[in-house]
Amino acid sequence: MRILVQSIICVALAFPVATTVTGCKTSEPGVKSSYRSQWTTVSGNTAKATEAAKDVLEDLSLQRIESKSTGLDVYAHGYTADDKKITVDINKVTDATSAVSVNVGTMRGPAMGKDIIARIQKELGG
Repeated sequence: MRILVQSIICVALAFPVATTVTGCKTSEPGVKSSYRSQWTTVSGNTAKATEAAKDVLEDLSLQRIESKSTGLDVYAHGYTADDKKITVDINKVTDATSAVSVNVGTMRGPAMGKDIIARIQKELGG
């Protein structure tokens, strides 16, 4: 019985990690989703991607927008009127590309995250 319980716990803990790492394709080309998070690689270094993310959050009229960056990683976040946090994480892939990940609220749905990524890509000229 103990082994069965341990096996169930291992599977339950491993499943979210496996779905987060692999993700599912979305209708937006190159964008993957784990439902809570959406991510892709964009053309632009972290500085350009940060500016694009901040511009997108401002265009969405979010409240309490904040961003912090280094040469390797970045985060930007803001809040909706109903106090849902939207976070954009950016990590350096190469000198000319960055990995962008968007989380909207806790489980708000992937549509807004895909839209934010599409807007960031558009800001970067892609």
